[in-house]
Order: sequence, then C-alpha cells, then structure tokens
Amino acid sequence: MITPMQRWLKRLFCCLAAVFLIITIGIAWIGSKQTLSPKRRSIESYHQVILDQPAHYGLSISSFIASEGTPCMVCEPVAPTSADQTIAHKSRLLRHELTLRNAPLARWGQIRGTIFMLHGHRGCKEDHLPICERFCAAGFRCLLIDIPGHGSSPHPYATFGYRESEMIPAIWQEYQDSHGLSNSPLFLFGYSQGGAIS
Repeated sequence: MITPMQRWLKRLFCCLAAVFLIITIGIAWIGSKQTLSPKRRSIESYHQVILDQPAHYGLSISSFIASEGTPCMVCEPVAPTSADQTIAHKSRLLRHELTLRNAPLARWGQIRGTIFMLHGHRGCKEDHLPICERFCAAGFRCLLIDIPGHGSSPHPYATFGYRESEMIPAIWQEYQDSHGLSNSPLFLFGYSQGGAIS
C-alpha cells in the first residue's frame, strides 16, 4: 500500500522531472537557434573604412553573387601608386618582412594563387578584410563568402559543413569559369566555424 508521503514524493518527482524537461527543451531550442541562425551583424566601421578606400590598403575589391545566391567578395593586390608610406602601410611592412626572410615574393600586384576565406560563427565576409590586406600583399587573391545563416547570405541556416562543403567548389568553379582561370592554386582559410568547414 502506498502511503500519503510516498504519493506526495512521487508527485514531487514527476513535477521536478517535467520542469527539468521543459527547461532542457527551452535551452536546446534557444541554443540551436543561436547556433544555426545567429543574429546577423551589420558591417562594422572598420569594414566600411576599407571598403570606402580599398587602394589605401593595397586592395582592389569587387563583388558578385554566386548562381546559388551566396554573396561573394574578391580582393586582389594593387601596388601603391603613391610614395606616401601611409598608403598600404601594413602591406608594405609585410612585404619588407618577407624580403628580409628571403621569402619568394611576386612583383606587387601579381597573383600567385587564391585563398578561399571562411569567416567564423556570427561573422561575415567583411571580417576578413584586414587579413586580406596581408594575403594580397604576399601575392594572393582572396575570395570571401558569407556562409549560410550569416552576413548577407540568403540561406537561413548554417549546416556546419554539410551544405558548405558543396558550395565551396561550386563557387570556385563558377569564379574560375567566369574569369578564364584554370589550374590556379587554391587554398582554404577559415577560423572558428569557417575553420571547421575548411
């Protein structure tokens, strides 16, 4: 026979289990929403400074939308046309350091390969602009995309590599075809979520 105390403990246990289950489901719901489709950031002020004066950073910047809708940006090296040492200062510094280390360095503006860049969680393609300045100074073209669920991507959810692993070669092939490139070296670069996808 069940005593009133046992009945009360059983009800208490059931209530606590239900509360625990509701809290767990709530946390999972919120967590998955933040993970798969985080709040999208607007362009930061430092992004806009580089976008407004790319030549000041040794860059030429162009944009295109891939056939499946992904916004893409291309940064290519541009040699400074001014003797003003504040123009492309970090690019000049990097090239000087590479020269001191006897690293093979292409003529400024010459492209040796392409680096396909993937931003981190809650990021956007523009986050890579300061890094592009260095890669372009070393002679690389940078191809940046907004991964699904981030930036200006029309795709609502990140898939942590499932969908992105097919997007990357498709976008690269589309870019090569439209620009007459063939057998150009390609490197993947990413950090955080972009590093996991790479």
